[in-house]
Amino acid sequence: MFATKKVVYFTGAIDTINLKTYHSFSDEELWILIRDGNQFAFAALYNRYWEKLLNTAYSRLDDPVAAQDVVQQLFIDIYVNRDKIVIQSSLVAYLQVALKYKVIDRYRQRLKIDNKLVSLKEAATMCSDSMEEAIEAKHAMDKLGELLILLPEKCRQVFELSRFEEKSQAEISEELNISVSTVKKHMNKAISILRSAMKSDFLLFILLYRYL
Repeated sequence: MFATKKVVYFTGAIDTINLKTYHSFSDEELWILIRDGNQFAFAALYNRYWEKLLNTAYSRLDDPVAAQDVVQQLFIDIYVNRDKIVIQSSLVAYLQVALKYKVIDRYRQRLKIDNKLVSLKEAATMCSDSMEEAIEAKHAMDKLGELLILLPEKCRQVFELSRFEEKSQAEISEELNISVSTVKKHMNKAISILRSAMKSDFLLFILLYRYL
């Protein structure tokens, strides 16, 4: 069983001697007095159910501080809204249901906090991943530039026009004044040389695959 120090918020002092006279009152009698603003009756109700509700809240939240906050807020809300609350069956049943919803609200608060933390973590991860991807992409393009220098001049021109400027074989044929079949031969040769140069670097091959 879990219990901690009780804290009750009232306006004015509570006479403990007078409070004892309310302990024998039924829940229904206390509630009638509470609706009229009787703080002795409210304190008696609080003392009657505080520990039971606290243990229930703790069993569901597994957090002593959260459990105490939930029960404390429950009683505060009851006192503040006493003239609006309608008891359908019994006061103890109302307290149990009200506590249930308070616990659910606390879970929702936890979920919001957890979601925010997850979102922040994901954002940080995405930022980190984006930076890593940008570095890898730059490395790959630098490496591709080094490999293109190794290609025969005409092969390099055909490759660059095709992959970087996205021109068709017919457009390349016209620009370089060579036949389409020759464009195909230069392109195949360029790809063959580049793939051969990258065969020992699988990651580089994956990064540059769309060019090959």
